[in-house]
Amino acid sequence: MPSTFGSLQPASDEDGDGDQITEPRTSGGCNHTPDETLGAPPSSDGNNERLPTMISALSSQVAALSDLIQRPQREEPRKTDIRLRRIEREIKGMKGQILGVHSGISALLATESRGGQPSSTALPLRAAAAAPDASMVYHRVVPSTSTFVPAEAIEPENLTVVLLENDEEFTFDNGRVPVPPNIHFSSDIPRLFREWESSTLLTVNGRGIAIKYWPLFYQRRKQGRSHKNGAWDKIRTVWGNWKFLVEECQRFPSEEDFWARYSTAGVRLRYQQILDALKEARESQEKSDAAAARRFFHDNLDHPDADGAFAYTKTGQRRIKEKDSAVAEIWRELLANNAEIARRDGDDSEPRFPRFTRI
Repeated sequence: MPSTFGSLQPASDEDGDGDQITEPRTSGGCNHTPDETLGAPPSSDGNNERLPTMISALSSQVAALSDLIQRPQREEPRKTDIRLRRIEREIKGMKGQILGVHSGISALLATESRGGQPSSTALPLRAAAAAPDASMVYHRVVPSTSTFVPAEAIEPENLTVVLLENDEEFTFDNGRVPVPPNIHFSSDIPRLFREWESSTLLTVNGRGIAIKYWPLFYQRRKQGRSHKNGAWDKIRTVWGNWKFLVEECQRFPSEEDFWARYSTAGVRLRYQQILDALKEARESQEKSDAAAARRFFHDNLDHPDADGAFAYTKTGQRRIKEKDSAVAEIWRELLANNAEIARRDGDDSEPRFPRFTRI
């Protein structure tokens, strides 16, 4: 990686990379301070007396919904499917009631914030849900969630098992995987580092899924079908950029050391600036490693000593990898896994491993 960034300069404005930030920037590390506009509305008239009643009604609906969701776990397995269908019908019936209570609270808050005067421009709840705006009271990313369903209640064709941390087997219904969360980290890279290892932005079968495991739920399966068709194509590039950032941070002893490296005059470089620097370093490393591979095999990547590592078949014909990125990746794998090649290359005393991994 280059030791200097040349013309790269940090900036205090927006990233300019097209990201739409769905959360406000906050101070104090992980301590998120609510916006001051979320304070209690003024108690200027009797309208405040209605607010506790409406909140209580909403809480009752939520409690009832929670009980319905948990009910199948207390039933015998043979009754589970029937209960799930009944719950689905009851949830649909409750949806309108919950929306009505919430809409009433929103209208009351709008009235109170204007000193008790009704507002003709209050944003209806349904419209707010369809078109979130920066002026909305709550600036929060809505996680993508799916509630817990026991393995015995999942249709056999949808039952899927993936390995998570420490080879833990996690079972879920691939037909109930939520759409990927609409989240961007261009203004909050430290949050990306946290969510990469532990996150509830995506919840599958009642469990929060760390960002590093999202491909397990969205990539296309060997059978030719993904858990959420087309979802991986939409997030692959963004997720790959997150991976590059996290892997680079993990090369340093601490996050503070990472930022010391990626700062100029004490000001942190922006999201896209760091990605550009990593891309430049990656391409330089690939070019160097590809040249080393060709030099080792005397410009013949089909050399017998390569044992076909650089070969592949296309349209029935045997071909040899040519792109520096592909050649470099294979060369690093050979150095890591083939002791004889590593010894002959003269670097066997110093472990070699792929620094940049492809997605």
